[in-house]
Amino acid sequence: MSKVALFIMHRSLPGKRDAVRGVWQRHMQPHIDRNTAHEAYFYCFNDSDPDSICVYQQYSDRESAQAFLRMPNYAQYPKEVEPLLAGQPEITTATPVSGETGLRFGFSWNHERIGPARFGQKGSVLTCVRPDSAHF
Repeated sequence: MSKVALFIMHRSLPGKRDAVRGVWQRHMQPHIDRNTAHEAYFYCFNDSDPDSICVYQQYSDRESAQAFLRMPNYAQYPKEVEPLLAGQPEITTATPVSGETGLRFGFSWNHERIGPARFGQKGSVLTCVRPDSAHF
């Protein structure tokens, strides 16, 4: 079985990024925290764009990623979050070939490590913080 990574870019309606995060915290975060197939999960605010949310997910295998999408809570999440978004998310699927596993939340990284074409202007920084920190 091969690991799978997802890079997801959401754009909220102007000023609605915190409301989007609230919906995510209510519907998704508790299940993500309990999902052992999530080897890494980062919910990030783009420091260069106040309406942009970048998410990195790494699953132990493709089947686990698909199973997560079939969970009952996932069906409610899009219904509540879509009115707060400026459009459909941009989703890129990738196969991890190196790096650490077991990381969840709690660091910042420069988007150039994973491709500036996906995460905004060259030189911007994505800040990832624990969901229970003062940033959230």
